[in-house]
Amino acid sequence: LATVAVVDGVPIRVGTYQKRVKYRRWDYRNYINYLENQKMAFAGQGEEQGSLLQYFDQQIRQIESELASVPRQAVDELIEEQIFRQEAEGRGIAVTSEEVQARLHEQFGYDPNPPTPTPTPVTATEPMTTTPMPTQEPMTYDEYVEQSDQWFKSMQEATGFSRQDYLDLLESYLYREKVEEVLKAEAPTTAEQVHARHILVETREEAEEVLNRLEGGESFEDVAADVSIDTSNKEAGGDLGWFSRGAMVPAFEEAAFALETGQVSDIIETQFGFHVIKIEERDPNRELEGQALDQAQREVVQ
Repeated sequence: LATVAVVDGVPIRVGTYQKRVKYRRWDYRNYINYLENQKMAFAGQGEEQGSLLQYFDQQIRQIESELASVPRQAVDELIEEQIFRQEAEGRGIAVTSEEVQARLHEQFGYDPNPPTPTPTPVTATEPMTTTPMPTQEPMTYDEYVEQSDQWFKSMQEATGFSRQDYLDLLESYLYREKVEEVLKAEAPTTAEQVHARHILVETREEAEEVLNRLEGGESFEDVAADVSIDTSNKEAGGDLGWFSRGAMVPAFEEAAFALETGQVSDIIETQFGFHVIKIEERDPNRELEGQALDQAQREVVQ
């Protein structure tokens, strides 16, 4: 049987690929139809909905772009699923049929064990300022079965993608989530970091003038506030905070990590313009936080 890829000896068949392409196209088109219907529903509500309509337009264009790249995406998706399954097997990570079924329930908004509603007590001294809204009844099992059966029937008729194919897809999602959770826990939580400031200008001549002013005794913070075009930090004297390797573009990063504490760089050119950098502090093993920690975890997964 013909294959589109082989992952460590495991073939991905052409038939599997073709069904995935048809399913993804069907799924994207359904979402585009949903967005267009939502846009029409808000279109007649006045000019105050303008930003919301723009949001719908942006979402539609993005999904249309992804729709055009489905054939390539489907190959990558199937390869990654096999990679995560193999990694899970090597690590003894399992996904049960109960977990797959629970994820399917979530897809349709069905909760087999809904919480018992509890009334909120209101004392006589508390005025009723709003009209109480009725609590939405949870989906029943019969409603879940009816909706899911209808959806699976439509999907298979349109794409050939069966209920079992969809359950296998949900299983792949769960394998990926579990493997990623383990990998992220293994990611480093500390790294070499620098605390830097920079001044960004448009031309080399302006950067040379920045260096002249600094050599003349003006403070880095004052010059940054005066001329830097990086509006995200110029008022803070060009302060970029702490960052580790991989957070900045290569030329900037190379220059920053080559500097000693208190040192000011020569002119550094990047796609953003011309920089002058100053290192305030260095730490060879500083705790990663926020985006830096997220980046370290993404790198381990990748």
